[in-house]
Amino acid sequence: MMNNAIANAQTLKNNGATIVTLGIGNENFSTLGQLATNNSFNFAISDLTDNNAVTSMVNTIAEKLASVCAVNGTPTTTTKYQTTTSTSPPTTPPSTIPPTTALHCTKGPFINQDIAIVYDLSTANASVPNLADSLTSMIGNQFFADPAYNIDANITRLALAPFPVNDNILGYINGITFDYNIIPNRLNLQRFANLTLMLYESFGDLNLLTAEGLNNSLTTVNSLNTTLQNTVILFATESNGVTNADQIVQTLKSKGTTIIVIFVGNGNSTGFESIASDASLFKLLPNATDTATVKTIAEFVKTYLLQKSPICGF
Repeated sequence: MMNNAIANAQTLKNNGATIVTLGIGNENFSTLGQLATNNSFNFAISDLTDNNAVTSMVNTIAEKLASVCAVNGTPTTTTKYQTTTSTSPPTTPPSTIPPTTALHCTKGPFINQDIAIVYDLSTANASVPNLADSLTSMIGNQFFADPAYNIDANITRLALAPFPVNDNILGYINGITFDYNIIPNRLNLQRFANLTLMLYESFGDLNLLTAEGLNNSLTTVNSLNTTLQNTVILFATESNGVTNADQIVQTLKSKGTTIIVIFVGNGNSTGFESIASDASLFKLLPNATDTATVKTIAEFVKTYLLQKSPICGF
């Protein structure tokens, strides 16, 4: 039986599988080690009740697996995304964007995250073309168009999170927003974004809600069930209500959520740079219909997210 196991293990290894073996107890596990990829993937622990030993072993195996990168990936050189230097004094610490190991994938790599798209629709009921219109179009059609966002395979999960919101508005947009499980593909991202805009166009006095709008939206995002690494991409257009969101911003950051801020238009952006998790994650987009600039910022965001949580497809 052991010979069959060794032969089957060798077949798996020949097909590119990595095999880690762990012997438990005080036996001689040299035969078990023949199943492992090589001797460095063969481990043993004598006492599972020794918490320190178990913790050390878990960390050792995790580090070993990290060395072979991610799913279906092979390690190459370590890279770090270059950040820009602002001419004005930064309000957040210098860049701490983590380096990562690049992947070579048959399919992908893809962004494996829960991403909340928090965006300002406070001008939706204006009688003339406005930022809410151009933001909706950009989000639905361009910003997340790169195949690295693998929505169809549920590798990347997106949730629309417009603001301002209150309980009344949330009742109308329930089922198309604030849920990482309801956007199965890009077509539905476009449809749900357009439908959300249409609903917002029917709400009166949106400007009266702006003081609490961002806070309410981020609070709702914080309550969502996330199963993957979490990022908030905030598309803001004015500074109303930004200080009211300080507490929920810190709550999100403290639980490990990354916040990327893209300020759209030529309004007052005061306070938004400090919302971003890193000074380099604050970007200015003067015109949401400027496809070239949108593409540049979208490429930056995609590359950053791929550095944080890449995964290969199957």
